[in-house]
Amino acid sequence: MKKRLVCICLMLCVFLTGCMPQRNNTTAENRRRVVVILKAMDSIHWMEVADGLRQAANDKNISLTILYPKQESDADTQLDMIQDAIDSAPDALAVAPCDAVAAQEYMVHAREQGIKTVYLDEEINAPIGMPYIGSDNTLVGEIAAETLRTQMPTKSGAKIAVIAGNKEQTTHNRRVEGFEKYISNHTDFEVVDVCRVDNSSSAGAQREMKRVMKTYPDLDAVFCTNAMMTIGALQQKKRNHWDNLRLVGVDTQSDALTAVQDGDILAMISQNGYDIGYRTIETLVDAMDGETVAERTYVENRVIIQTNVKSFLSEYYKEGRET
Repeated sequence: MKKRLVCICLMLCVFLTGCMPQRNNTTAENRRRVVVILKAMDSIHWMEVADGLRQAANDKNISLTILYPKQESDADTQLDMIQDAIDSAPDALAVAPCDAVAAQEYMVHAREQGIKTVYLDEEINAPIGMPYIGSDNTLVGEIAAETLRTQMPTKSGAKIAVIAGNKEQTTHNRRVEGFEKYISNHTDFEVVDVCRVDNSSSAGAQREMKRVMKTYPDLDAVFCTNAMMTIGALQQKKRNHWDNLRLVGVDTQSDALTAVQDGDILAMISQNGYDIGYRTIETLVDAMDGETVAERTYVENRVIIQTNVKSFLSEYYKEGRET
């Protein structure tokens, strides 16, 4: 996946930020300016979101700036970025908040300043009337639970652990809620533990995986709420040589899909980051044009297992996106 970073002058910040203004034959003064602030740029998911943003900005003749903190747990840094972006008075602002609650005040302030605003990737609980582009994360959790029910060998009372990301992010919370609700209503499985990894990282998930495997020696499966944590859980599973432990994760990430193909991960629930990025720009352009935009724009989520991973990859990358 190509990743290009350049220095920016939008704000003074000692943390790493990312910026990719799109260039074309129209002068910058005549283009509308959009700022997008992501949670991080430490995974393939975020790189694909950025690719979609850049392509749409190029197609729609938008001057684009992409910013992000070093990691998803840097909520305070991201809030400073949001405020600085508002102070720069862009035409539109999109945010994937690290802290869903804290970001609301800033987004409402941006809207009051006449800035068109949307959320991406992180759906906010409060009904403040801002469009959202991303997955239906409750549904993602339900799909993951259903996948375990249908794909695991029949076993009554299977024990399952969940490794989830930052509890301040509704993305992870809703995936856990959807998963637990489906397990409770449609199976006799037991969710024995829900672990939290603040920065949603591979290393953090590996630590939690080590703990739950020691605590629950009869554990049957683990659901991880993103691909980075799924990879961390897989690394610890391999260290312990626990071949019969099933893993299900979320996101369309090449190393995780390779592990599905090899039989090391039972399934991944897809999430098209490129599509999220592209649709975010499309939604903001419609809003700036005065058109009515949908309150929620959900991307498709599919179950990827060993029998369909090759065909999925062929379809997913047919437009030339790199693995």
